[in-house]
Amino acid sequence: MELYPQAEALKITYLNFGGVFTKTIDLKNFIPVVYEDFIHGNRRIVSDMPLFIDLDMIYYNTFAREFYVFDKDGTWEEKNVEHPALDLSKRFNERQWYDSYRVVG
Repeated sequence: MELYPQAEALKITYLNFGGVFTKTIDLKNFIPVVYEDFIHGNRRIVSDMPLFIDLDMIYYNTFAREFYVFDKDGTWEEKNVEHPALDLSKRFNERQWYDSYRVVG
């Protein structure tokens, strides 16, 4: 994962069922979400979640409408994680989350 603070973007390499992909995400579309919303959004039961997922590091891409989860044993460089562009107070916007995502039961 690479942060481009001037461009307000994040380049992320991720794995899904189709393989390994790289994508650039506009930071305004990259928002943290709580575990319960992730579970509802994926229609999963808590017992189905792999044990290695960090339940405090779940993000949602409002543009692509997809979740990103991270390995809880992953190594993070403090200077990158603590960058002002990634500050939780800037990234977490409950109104944006609920305006862009609705769990349909």
